[in-house]
Amino acid sequence: ILYYYCVISFPPNGGCDSLTSNIVAVEVVDNVSIDTDPLSETICVGGIANELIITHSGGTGNVSYLWYSNTIASNSGGTPIGGATTINFTPPASTFTNAGEYYYYVEVEVDGSGCSPVSSAVATITVVDGPTVSIAPTADQVLCQDAAANALTVTASDGNGTVYNYQWYSNDTNDTVTPTAIGTDSDTYTPLTDTVGTLYYYCIVTQPFSGCEATTQLVSVTVNQGPSF
Repeated sequence: ILYYYCVISFPPNGGCDSLTSNIVAVEVVDNVSIDTDPLSETICVGGIANELIITHSGGTGNVSYLWYSNTIASNSGGTPIGGATTINFTPPASTFTNAGEYYYYVEVEVDGSGCSPVSSAVATITVVDGPTVSIAPTADQVLCQDAAANALTVTASDGNGTVYNYQWYSNDTNDTVTPTAIGTDSDTYTPLTDTVGTLYYYCIVTQPFSGCEATTQLVSVTVNQGPSF
C-alpha cells in the first residue's frame, strides 16, 4: 500500500499558507488465482457426479463465476452453462446417459481495476458402462422339502474397477417389487428349502461409484411337500 497526498504552495510574498490535501491510499494486490481446482472422477452411465467446486484468492472487487462444458480437455473455447454462476456446480443427473468423457471448468472474474479473469483446470468426468452380471443356474429348481438346492452364483464383470458388492433378494412373486433382502454379501447363495412354496431369487451387484449397479434375472426355486405314507 502506498499513500499519496498533494501540497499546494503559493509565492512567498503573497502571505498565503500552503495547502495539504487529504491522504489517499492505493493498494496493489495480486490478480485473482485458483488455489484448488475441481476434481475429476469416474462414474457409470446414469450416475450422478460429485459437486465441482474451487477455491481462489487474490484480486479485488466483486467476484463472478461462469462454468463451462467442453468437448475437449481444454479450459478455453467451452460452452457457457446457463445458470452456473456460483463457486460450485453439480452437473445435472440427466447428463451422463452415454459412456465417454465430459469436461468442465470455471472462469473467475473480479471487477477491480486492472484485474483479469482466470480459468480453473479442467475437471474430467469419465463415464463408463455399468457392470455386466449373469446368474447360474437359470433353470427353475423343483425340490422336495429339506432337499439340498443348487447354489446360485453371480458372475460380474466390467463397470468401474474390480470391486463388486452383492445383495441377494427373494420374493414370492416373479418380480422385484417388495422383495425380502437376504443378508449376504457374497457372489454365491444357496436357497433354503425348509418351507413349501415357490420363491424367486435375484441379486443386485453394485460398485462404490455412482450409477455402477446391475440386477440379475430372477430364478425360481419351488419346494414341494415330501412324499409320505
